[in-house]
Amino acid sequence: MLFNSFVFFVFFFFLHLVYWNIDSKKKKYLLIFSSIFFYGFWSISFLFHFLFIVCVNYFFYRFTYLKLTKTKLFFGILINLFNLVIFKYWNFLHSVLFDILGLLNFIGIVGLENKPTTEIILPLAISFYTFQIIGFHIDNYRKEISDKISLLEFSTFILFFPQLVAGPIMRFQEFISRFRKKKYISEKSNYVALFFILSGLVKKVIIADSIASAIDPIFANPADYNWKSLVLGVYGFSIQIYCDFAGYSDIARGLSLSLGIKIPANFKSPYFSFSFSEFWTRWHITLSRWLKDYLYIPLGGNKISKYRTLWNLFFTMVIGGVWHGANYTFLIWGFLHSLYLIFERIFFRKRNFYPLWEKIIRGVVVFHLVALAWIFFRSDSVSKAFTITKGILSKSHGLNSNMPNAPLLILLFFLLHYFEYSPKSFGFVRRNFRVSLPVFGFLVAVVIVTITSNSMSFIYFQF
Repeated sequence: MLFNSFVFFVFFFFLHLVYWNIDSKKKKYLLIFSSIFFYGFWSISFLFHFLFIVCVNYFFYRFTYLKLTKTKLFFGILINLFNLVIFKYWNFLHSVLFDILGLLNFIGIVGLENKPTTEIILPLAISFYTFQIIGFHIDNYRKEISDKISLLEFSTFILFFPQLVAGPIMRFQEFISRFRKKKYISEKSNYVALFFILSGLVKKVIIADSIASAIDPIFANPADYNWKSLVLGVYGFSIQIYCDFAGYSDIARGLSLSLGIKIPANFKSPYFSFSFSEFWTRWHITLSRWLKDYLYIPLGGNKISKYRTLWNLFFTMVIGGVWHGANYTFLIWGFLHSLYLIFERIFFRKRNFYPLWEKIIRGVVVFHLVALAWIFFRSDSVSKAFTITKGILSKSHGLNSNMPNAPLLILLFFLLHYFEYSPKSFGFVRRNFRVSLPVFGFLVAVVIVTITSNSMSFIYFQF
């Protein structure tokens, strides 16, 4: 059930109608049952698997919450990592092993048999809920969770359908305080929720999906296209990945807010960053926070030594890359971002003030190096990624691809990017709601027509 589908809006319409006409206790049960239905709509078999994982982790919490030692915490983390590795990384680890054996076979050290293949279907949202559960156990170990938690509260925290599939990755403390409060929604919150939902749908349905139809053939067969088309593909995907993922996050925030629960922002105009460290405080904010709080800082952060800090940066970003997918392309993507951050830390010192011209130059450089890394993120294989980079650098010849509606899509992208950058934009929309109403109506009509004709899945659903 996609957020950008007619079926989902029918589901949410009736949920919303019932939700605000029942008492607070019943609201909590309605949330968990609707979340279970939402996940079960994708796959009944994986729903039972998911519920099993939730129950195992809850009972682990109940048996250890008074005396959670490091050994027990390690065991709890291991359970969840084992589940993740089996479903997501088993084939990749096989591939890596046989690539190593292939290298050894090439130099005559070992013999090599045929590479085995195992068909494993990836459960929906496994990377997101694994990190969220691990974060919960670590917070419990750190005594940041003081109250006894019910199975209903824990299950809703993990299964809450607006953020279940692609985040944001929440911390238990920021969710439970809002979940336990008596639910109400003000007129202002209604406007903000509507703005989030419509903004997300425009990003996803109008911008991201339009770009996808133009650039997907380019990334599928990059050797067939000329260098201008390859450049179009790289720039196009840089905008598509933002609009697709930020679009999901906006819709999730809007849906959640309309149910009286505020969830954290996941984006804040990342392409307006003028350093790589700033980019990672604006892009997938909750993943960056998770990696920092549960990996980078426990490794020592920047408190031990200069070289240890650089190693911690490298290791954290590579893990962040592999978290996205079981492929060498994601490994390289994480590796590139680690190099960017390491280079920046060695050669550039933070200053309190930057002239406008320097901000612009730095911003352009950051954007293009981020776009370079996106080539590996989007490509199906390392060879295709190198085909694209080689084609651009050598100004290759081939098929020409174009995007006639590119100016309109870029204008919409920058407009929404600015709204995300400036919190005052919400106040402007609310104060001028009557003036904005025709624009909203037009965008709603375009979104409805697009949704009913074709609904593409969100990119981050595969993670």
